[in-house]
This record gives sequence, structure tokens and C-alpha cells, in this order.
Amino acid sequence: MQDRIILHAERWARESRAIFETDKTSLIHFTRRKTTDNTKLITFRNDTIMPQSTVKMLGVTLDKKLNMQMHVTKIANKAMYACIATQRLKGLRPNQARQIYRSCIILIMDYAAST
Repeated sequence: MQDRIILHAERWARESRAIFETDKTSLIHFTRRKTTDNTKLITFRNDTIMPQSTVKMLGVTLDKKLNMQMHVTKIANKAMYACIATQRLKGLRPNQARQIYRSCIILIMDYAAST
């Protein structure tokens, strides 16, 4: 199955003149098993792509078990630093502080919340 997918990808790349950069390609095995077999790798155009424990896709950090714990931790830290930065602003009216909170911090926390 894996070989068929790679053959189709290589054929599509030739036909559409697309270039796959294997250094930007990630491999992850999603599973809920406690013991995982991470020896399965992919060879694509003479480059070996090893499986990783986490990958980042469109700003969302995915881990092997898809429990989103790493992503939530990173987003919470990023929102906390934004809160600390807004506390440095002195002389703001409550309406202005609320507007900054809504336009900056809530956007950070809401990004990819549906995932």
C-alpha cells in the first residue's frame, strides 16, 4: 500500500512538475496503543523519512495519540505571555483594555480550538 501511494505521488509530481522537499516532509504514526512500532519509515527519492513523535501542521502541533496536550500547552503559554505584555500598557481605560484582550489574546486562544 505504501509503495502504491509513493508511486502515485511521484507520478503526480512528474505530471504537474511539483517538487517535494523531503527535508520539509514529516512522518507520524497515529495510534492509541501504549507500545508503538516506530521502525516503519518511508523512502522517497533516495531520502529516508523517519517517524517523529510530534509534527506541526498549519500551526497545530499533533502528537502520536492525538490528545492535543502539546498544542494546548504551547497555546496557553503564548496567551499568557500576551497577557503579561498587555499588563505593561499603563493608563488604559477599561474599554480599551477589553478591546485589546478581545482582539489579541482571545484570537491566540481560539486558534484551532475546534481541533
